[in-house]
Amino acid sequence: MPNPELSILTLNVVVIAIAYSLIYPKFCGADLGKIAKNDLVATGLVLLIAGSVYWGTGEEFSLIFFSVNWFWFAFITYALIEIPIMVWYFKKHNVFDIQELVIGDCEIDSGFGTHSLTFMELDKHSDTLEELGYQGSGYTWEAMVRAVLKSKNIDDGNIDFDPESDMFAAYSESKEALVVVAHIIDQLSTDRTFMSQALTNAEDAEELD
Repeated sequence: MPNPELSILTLNVVVIAIAYSLIYPKFCGADLGKIAKNDLVATGLVLLIAGSVYWGTGEEFSLIFFSVNWFWFAFITYALIEIPIMVWYFKKHNVFDIQELVIGDCEIDSGFGTHSLTFMELDKHSDTLEELGYQGSGYTWEAMVRAVLKSKNIDDGNIDFDPESDMFAAYSESKEALVVVAHIIDQLSTDRTFMSQALTNAEDAEELD
């Protein structure tokens, strides 16, 4: 009969190896949120498999100085094996590095698994918006961005807009979504016809007060 401790340790090593060499690089990258979600799945898989074998058996597992049941042995040893691999992965993929991307007058900051976009140059376009009959606040820019996204059939459900009177900001777990928003703002900033159409669409959609 295989050694129970060795069986669970082998299971842990196999799951961690697959997660950090295949799954996380392909589907998570440096996104801490995605890594955390997938790690919960990986840990749950280990516990599910170990439980299917040792649940109700009364088997005790040695942690050198004391004994525990299958659940705690699987959980603790998984964490101990994973920690150095996790540190290596985080360093390799710069998970905790703050990275900045500039598109036009927009700045996108990425770090700790989240992404934020800020657009501060509202004053540069306030005269144009006033000529078109609108205020140049961040709320107006949100309305225009939403209108353009809607016209392009792009779902904005994964974007949290947080405008203020003197700035526009948005947050998302998807960097790609904010890149799209930044390009829209850049086009709105440089193309008066595009801005006018976006304002009309926003009015029709009752996005503007």
